[in-house]
Amino acid sequence: MLLTLSPVNSFAGVEPDGDKVEKLDSVVVSASRAGKKTPVTYTMVGKEELGGANPINSLPMVLNLQPSVVTYNEGGTGRGNSAMTVRGSKGSQSNVTLNGITLNDAESQEVFWVNIPGLSGILGSVQMQRGLGTVSAGPGSFGAGIDLATGVHDAASASADISAGSFGTFGGTVSASSGTLPSGFYADAAFSLSHSDGYIRNAPADVRSIYGVAGWKNDNNSVRFTFLQGKQCTGITWEGVPFEIFDKDPRYNAAPGATDNYIQNHFQLNYSHLWHALSWSTTLNYSKGSGYYAYPGTKDALDNGLYVVRTDLNVDLNKVNLRAGVYLSHYDGQHFGEADGAQWYRNSAVKNEADIWQRAEWRVTDRVLLYEELQYRGVLHNMLGPDEYCQSLDYQGCRNFLSPRLGVNLRIADNQGFRAYAAIGNREPSRSDIQADFSVRPERMADIEAAYSYDGKIFSAEANVYAMEYRDMLLETGILNSSGYAVKSNVERGFRRGVELSASASATSWLRFDGNACFSSNRYKDGSDVSKEILLSPSFVGGLSVILDFEKAGRFRLTTKYVGKQYWDNSSSEEHLVPSYCTTDFDYSKDFYFKLGVHRQGRLGLGIFLNNIFNRHYYAYAYSGGVYPAAPFNCSLKITFAVY
Repeated sequence: MLLTLSPVNSFAGVEPDGDKVEKLDSVVVSASRAGKKTPVTYTMVGKEELGGANPINSLPMVLNLQPSVVTYNEGGTGRGNSAMTVRGSKGSQSNVTLNGITLNDAESQEVFWVNIPGLSGILGSVQMQRGLGTVSAGPGSFGAGIDLATGVHDAASASADISAGSFGTFGGTVSASSGTLPSGFYADAAFSLSHSDGYIRNAPADVRSIYGVAGWKNDNNSVRFTFLQGKQCTGITWEGVPFEIFDKDPRYNAAPGATDNYIQNHFQLNYSHLWHALSWSTTLNYSKGSGYYAYPGTKDALDNGLYVVRTDLNVDLNKVNLRAGVYLSHYDGQHFGEADGAQWYRNSAVKNEADIWQRAEWRVTDRVLLYEELQYRGVLHNMLGPDEYCQSLDYQGCRNFLSPRLGVNLRIADNQGFRAYAAIGNREPSRSDIQADFSVRPERMADIEAAYSYDGKIFSAEANVYAMEYRDMLLETGILNSSGYAVKSNVERGFRRGVELSASASATSWLRFDGNACFSSNRYKDGSDVSKEILLSPSFVGGLSVILDFEKAGRFRLTTKYVGKQYWDNSSSEEHLVPSYCTTDFDYSKDFYFKLGVHRQGRLGLGIFLNNIFNRHYYAYAYSGGVYPAAPFNCSLKITFAVY
């Protein structure tokens, strides 16, 4: 199976993977997800697709073939610091949750994927909503809402895989599951470890993850404890390669010997109960992170904790589905630095958040569904003490936001549908935004979307039109601060408007085509009638996959991704251009099945991955200080052994 690009998933075709497990388990997963008829734009990626991905890739790189997505990696390969944009919006403007708990750092609003490696192997499914989507904990999803859900195995199983590839890349994962015992108890565990030298010199990445879940359930009750740890030690690569050096020495590293080190632990305890049409789910979460980045003689460190309580109610009546929830969080963070063994700054931060929301979906007829959602979000952010520039960062900010959503889903015919959606979202400034300007304002966006879909036996397609209209837009400037965060400032107006097309065709049982394309205009105005292009927002992004899947010979897949030209600042100057690029990958996979005794079966899996097979020389991201080159042709091999 490939990463699912079929347009039916983004409209009303496939039930979210989390809803395929027992109904009580799906209460945890589906609280913030879109249902199969919720009129928002989304795609699903299932467990089989995630597990079969290139082992060198972090999760953003795995999601590269999703519509309107552009990914890049600082070290040039799939390991180390990876990031993605959706409709041109960066990771700090997307909202990521794990089992309903936000993974975005409370202050920077970023998700540091390198801190949670090995996710592809432990997740049960991923739902990627584009635009504001449904209400989720944390700031509005101006680019995307990415909902990650861990799964539970119904039957006992164990697996181990080992992988190796170019640029000194190797890794392995072992996992085991008890399955659900007759008593209702179950337990899953996984451990992954990997290393890569990176394409950029002096950019090694050593990452590991530990995952465990234990629980008990019966027909009406479920108790589950989940633990996830991620640890990373990487070379610092965010300074990029200076423009004048890129063509001569694309592997140049401006920070040799500098390292970035972080460990993060997530603890989640969930209880769910089911009363016929009413279900209730509550999760307690504690996330602890600590780490530092070090240059010779200096060290900048971070120590933080996030406490969360989330509770959800769901009532499914004959014609109406009602949901309501409360999300309360407390973040405590310490930023401090040392030079020659002496502390030279310390800034303390506290951020409290309270979210209250409700959702209603009314099935007017078998062909008409109306959707409404409303969220109140209150944020209190206080900081005290000097920052890394030895400047005072004493700040108190209190924000109150109201975010409504409305939509309709119409089934025109058995295989044709139409949906429309409108929403308003808000985002508060991040820590780096406040550092740059204490008077910075929150940004606000209205998102209006409409889509038509066709779902046939051989061919499926969808066309989605969107208009994302900003007020007080927090626009990146193309400059990074000393910690690698983008410097942003408010502009009066901005917009992202586009058309997303996706299609899937199965000519035979063994031949399949999947593709998508986004044509967009991304511009802003600041005090004049002249609009300018928004940086790092290509007007065209497209992808195509061709899959040959033979029962005996295995599966062959060829994928191509094209990203149009973009600018690394807001000048629209051809001298500040990130040129268009097109890259092509190939992979092959084959599974061999055999029996192990009377009650057990085994699977031996082989995966071969060839990346950038035409050896393109390009970079996918740049800023005022330099570019992030992508690796030339590279390859990796993965072998998996599983018993179930």
